[in-house]
Amino acid sequence: MTLANPARGLFPPGVVVAHCAIGRAEPLWPQEARLVASAVPARRAEFAAGRTAACQALLMLGVGMFPIP
Repeated sequence: MTLANPARGLFPPGVVVAHCAIGRAEPLWPQEARLVASAVPARRAEFAAGRTAACQALLMLGVGMFPIP
């Protein structure tokens, strides 16, 4: 069971839940990577995980992937 499965019952239809473990993220878009270029590695990993989860949620909603500044 994933984190998203039990969370689905908490929200109305049309709301999606996605997650990404820190350290398991997809590579950042160049525009996103520039935002955390000077951050410590842990912050960059955290940022990338958040962006990966957001992209997964957008895909579940039928929206294409794009940088999220």
